[in-house]
Amino acid sequence: QAQAYQYELETLQRQGIISDQTLLLAVPDPSSERVGSGGATLNALLTVTEYLSARAGLSFIDPELLRTSRLLIIHSGGDSRRIPCSSVCGKAFSTLPAVRESGTLASPFLILLEKMTEICQSAEAGLFVASGDVLLLLPEMEYDWSHSGVTGLAIPAGIKFGTKHGVYALQEGSNQVETFLQKATFDQLQANHAIRKNQTVLLDSGIVYFCGDTTTKILTLNVLPPLDACTYLGVDSGAVPLRIELY
Repeated sequence: QAQAYQYELETLQRQGIISDQTLLLAVPDPSSERVGSGGATLNALLTVTEYLSARAGLSFIDPELLRTSRLLIIHSGGDSRRIPCSSVCGKAFSTLPAVRESGTLASPFLILLEKMTEICQSAEAGLFVASGDVLLLLPEMEYDWSHSGVTGLAIPAGIKFGTKHGVYALQEGSNQVETFLQKATFDQLQANHAIRKNQTVLLDSGIVYFCGDTTTKILTLNVLPPLDACTYLGVDSGAVPLRIELY
């Protein structure tokens, strides 16, 4: 699968859709085990930092390179086993009945990449994480990525969507996240003040931004048990693969 993803990415780069200055990496979970979106983020971040360090001529992994790099991790999403023609590349690279301006057949990945390029323009160095099997319909507006720490992109929606998706619950009177609920019941949404006065909830879009300092701190987790078991280094050293979810 990783080889197939890498081929898809390099094809888009040859077509000029992705800049030839962009480093492209398809990073599989260690030992073909499922380590979840959180584990996969750690594993991919470690791999990217190794490549950046090598490209800088260093013989060691330098986390400081992350403070000045703009990174995007797109998780591949489901395997789409019920759609045989998409069984290798999954839903992210499934062809859709639409043609992009480039003349290329659309795929969820390509649509997401175009949208991420648009909304990330104002971001400084840091890490964006998104899910490749999500079709985002977002308005043209200014997106604020200037906050330190972690910023999640939420979409207002009706309460009925909140019981089937991830939902942010905010501190009263602010944009600070109090808690995060995953497929909660109506009573749980209400108890955690996730239902707003206009009877909407804030759905998780799957897009999360980590500033440069925070990205550097996250990388240090890969050497701390038990999170080292999320990366290929830990698994190769004998750790049992650990599954954790980013969201």
